[in-house]
Amino acid sequence: MLISRKTAIIPTGTSCMQGRQIENAATILGKKLNTNFKSESSFFKFIYQEPWGLPIIFDKYVRQNQEILVEDIKIEDHYSKCPYLAPTGSWFVHHEPFNEIRETGIIRTDEQRLINVQEKYNYLLKKMKNLATIPKRYFIFGNADIDVMLWKRYTEGRIIWRFTKQNVEDTCKAINRAFPTGENVLIFVTNRRNVISGLDCCYIYVLDDADDWHGENAGWENVFDTLPTSTSNKSVNFSRNAQYLATRNPHVRRLDAYNPAMQSHSTQVNRKDGHFLISCDEGGDIIWGPYIRLSPGKYEAVIEFLPFPPTKWSKILIWKHNVTKAHIKHSGIFKIKADSGNKILGECVVTQDVVSADGLIRVPLTISEDTYKVELTLFGDKGFQAHVAYFALKAL
Repeated sequence: MLISRKTAIIPTGTSCMQGRQIENAATILGKKLNTNFKSESSFFKFIYQEPWGLPIIFDKYVRQNQEILVEDIKIEDHYSKCPYLAPTGSWFVHHEPFNEIRETGIIRTDEQRLINVQEKYNYLLKKMKNLATIPKRYFIFGNADIDVMLWKRYTEGRIIWRFTKQNVEDTCKAINRAFPTGENVLIFVTNRRNVISGLDCCYIYVLDDADDWHGENAGWENVFDTLPTSTSNKSVNFSRNAQYLATRNPHVRRLDAYNPAMQSHSTQVNRKDGHFLISCDEGGDIIWGPYIRLSPGKYEAVIEFLPFPPTKWSKILIWKHNVTKAHIKHSGIFKIKADSGNKILGECVVTQDVVSADGLIRVPLTISEDTYKVELTLFGDKGFQAHVAYFALKAL
């Protein structure tokens, strides 16, 4: 977290601010607020926090001034042996044995690890309680998967990743109860798969997911530049959030050949200028990815095919006989799968006849529960040729 004499910036919950983002925040906000920030250790820095438990931390450990007890911390019976605070849904991921040994060279027993976690996080709780002496506090919380998260428990859906409207409202109320004096500015930063409308308890910002371990995301600059001076007026919050969300297009995830999450067959696909140039000598799966999670709702999976450059004779046919421009040669199959390919969410035969006049194939999807490792796969028969501009997932 960033602290000055009059202002504090506190990444809260599973931190959606990482590394360079915090450095940039110190620079940009220091100029904007005319103050010099210093960086301090944060209670939440190495925690994966389930949204439902976030209000409990502020109510129990800050407002009620309780301490974490050793008996409250468990070592999960799992390959990672991660300590966790079950009543709050807090996972101390930095204290898995592998991480501890790599960082310190020390091998601890489970009992020693519990004591170490208890002492460290009670110390950090005291630092958070001391924020009560600072007149203005910016609490920034939101979806962990704005940043790159590869912890298996997270990617396999063993912990909850989405905030609900109730989670956000409960968190804001708990922060205000824990810090009743001074001013709390509450900011919910989310991604395009977890946009929550109708909130008046905080300000909303919507970012794209990060592409690397540094959490590089240009959208953060917008958050830093336009941080509100207050969130105490609920009608202002509601009006601003509604206007802001109306200007966003949070429902389309576009995946072109520049995106490394879309993998392709090394000899049958050429990536050029962000497009996929396909020529199948053998056939088989030729493009697949991006292995993401989808929340419940209605979606549409889309491929845009570009027409082949017209030859002399095809130009005559298109002009004289109104023949559709060719986008595909031979046939393929477009499949939308989940659970490492074990579950089919939707599919469509890919031929020139099914492509719309503007080069699109659309497959409707209905997702009834949180669905993981979702991939778009394009299969081509032998001789299949096409020029793909992009794949897309669109929330309806």
